[in-house]
Formats: sequence, C-alpha cells, structure tokens
Amino acid sequence: FYLCAETTDEQAYIQSIVDIVKQEGIDMFVPVSHSSSECLDALVKQALLPYNCETIHGDIEQLNMLSDKYAFTQYARSLG
Repeated sequence: FYLCAETTDEQAYIQSIVDIVKQEGIDMFVPVSHSSSECLDALVKQALLPYNCETIHGDIEQLNMLSDKYAFTQYARSLG
C-alpha cells in the first residue's frame, strides 16, 4: 500500500506515481479520479508511457471535450 503525493503539488504527484510504477514493475494504472484531478491523471498517463505502463484513462483533449458541454454536444452530434 502506497500513498502518493498530494494533487496540490502536480509534479510531486506525477513523480510519486512514476516512482511506484518503476519500483513495483506495474504494467497497468487505473486511476479512480475525482473530477478535480482527472486532467492531472491524464498527465500521469503521459509520464508512464516510457515505462510500458498502460493507463486506462482519457487524454487531456478527450477530458476537456467531455467537460465542455458545448464541445461534447457538438461531438455527439457528429456521431449522428
């Protein structure tokens, strides 16, 4: 069981998760984010790419679109 750094310090939060992934040889990260930290976990996803750790999470562009009601509606319309 590990505690990661607080999300208030973005770089420390990201690095703490990267350190855990490296130390334990983790190959999949599944964040259970609060909406306030979902974009931060998208940055974690990017930081974990060099360590062959798959992340089940959207990227920044997807999350921003889903959070923006107008952009989401436009995207949904484009799907028919």
